[in-house]
Amino acid sequence: MRAMVSYTVRVGQNQPLCSMVAISSHPRRWTASEMKLVEEVAERTWSALEKIRIAETLRKTEERARLAIEAAELATGEWDGQPLRASGIMFDNTDRKEVQEALQESETHLSAIFESLPIGIGVVNKRGRITHCNKQMEYYMPKGFYRYSVRVWSGV
Repeated sequence: MRAMVSYTVRVGQNQPLCSMVAISSHPRRWTASEMKLVEEVAERTWSALEKIRIAETLRKTEERARLAIEAAELATGEWDGQPLRASGIMFDNTDRKEVQEALQESETHLSAIFESLPIGIGVVNKRGRITHCNKQMEYYMPKGFYRYSVRVWSGV
């Protein structure tokens, strides 16, 4: 590694969420547009991860509702061909489908950008561990990034 640029996604001034690092095997000066790209990819990656978390929360909520319905054994009874009682719960899953579609579109777009860049990019969490990296990052740092990232990011 001969050159590196990074961007940290934060909540407020002192609460880092994740960092993205772009590296190059050759010495270089990063242009403003390259640094902006790293910033945008980091922000979009965090946004995609947040969407995944929201989708998972939604899935768990729906699972709890399904279990509650099953536990209540909601049913319809009949007497002389006429409904005696009818119970049920209806869900509007339009929001869920929209979130899933937006998440898939965002992930596809981000993945294409992430993998097509000619530089190594990795997302480092606040513990200094890489959570995502592209093929170029693996090429530039075949033995791993962990030791270096802990040293660099321990002060973040």
